[in-house]
This record gives sequence, C-alpha cells and structure tokens, in this order.
Amino acid sequence: GELHGRACRGETGRLQFRLVGLRGTERWVEMHSTPLREPDGGIHAVLSVTRDITERRRAERRTQEAWQFNKRLIEHSPVAIVTYRPTGEGVSANAASARLLGAPDVAAVVARNFRQLPLWRESGLLAAAEAVLADGRPREQEVRGVSS
Repeated sequence: GELHGRACRGETGRLQFRLVGLRGTERWVEMHSTPLREPDGGIHAVLSVTRDITERRRAERRTQEAWQFNKRLIEHSPVAIVTYRPTGEGVSANAASARLLGAPDVAAVVARNFRQLPLWRESGLLAAAEAVLADGRPREQEVRGVSS
C-alpha cells in the first residue's frame, strides 16, 4: 500500500485503519513502517510493526464523549462557572457567569485575568486563590462586592 511505498522511498510513516474479521469483529490497528538501510544508505527492506489499538480508540471515544457531556453541562448550568489558568488568564465561562458579572457575553468574562480584577484583590479572593494554587487544598471564601 501507500505506507509501504513511502517507506521504500525512505520515509517513515504511520497509518491507522479498521479491520473487520471473518465473524464481523471490528478491530482498529496502527501500523508503523520504516526503511531498513544498508551501510551505503540504500534501502534493503521495510520494517512494519502493527499493533491493535482498539481499546485505546474506545477509551479516546469515551473520553471525548465525557468531555462533550461536561462541556454541555457547564454551558447550560444555572450556576456561574469560570475556569482560569494559574497565571490568571480565563479559559472558559458559561452564560450564567456573564449574567452574574454583568458582562456583555461569555467572551468578555474569559478575557478577564483574575489577577488583575480589583474585586478579587480587595475581597481577599486573590489571596485565597494563590493559597490554593500554592498547596492544592480547596478553600471556601465568601465574597461581597460589586463587579466592574
């Protein structure tokens, strides 16, 4: 096939494909092919290794389904949810967070760096967040204030 031809031309490659057995059993396999060279650089053979990746593909599909479920759950939650990187940059937010913070939309919430928000600094929330980032232990913090 194409992968073998590429290896014969000196390229290393990888290919994933589905096999269906005589009893209809579906398996996914991954083949790696590489040229085997003579001391003078000429190619004298191709080494191909094929392995069954069916379980890995199933696990990847389950992970993707779980990620999509969680994404939809957060997006449609009535609870305000915002995620940040440790550096303070916003990663994601839901519509409830935009409503709670008085932001025009989710993008405006995500655009905010929590380390630069006066409310976080003045309320002690920034100090609590930094403590959680330092030791990994969750904390509860009640915050009262007006978001800008």
